[in-house]
Amino acid sequence: MLSIKYTKSAKKDLEDIYLYILQDSKQYADRFINDIEQHISLLINNPYLGKECRYKNIFADCRVLFYKYYLILYKINKDYNNS
Repeated sequence: MLSIKYTKSAKKDLEDIYLYILQDSKQYADRFINDIEQHISLLINNPYLGKECRYKNIFADCRVLFYKYYLILYKINKDYNNS
């Protein structure tokens, strides 16, 4: 079974988003972070859900998943077996 591993940078980005929204509403900040994490968790069963980055003119070994106005960049572990 696949798992999601966040980089330090990704954790920091989520924290920054949370703190920004928190200035207006704790309820909305909590809900937004929960919603984005649920969206990311879709990758556990659908790792190819996002587009290849090269189609978005990002020349890196990654994929991109969209959530509202946010781009979620991720990589699939090369040991993943799609069968």
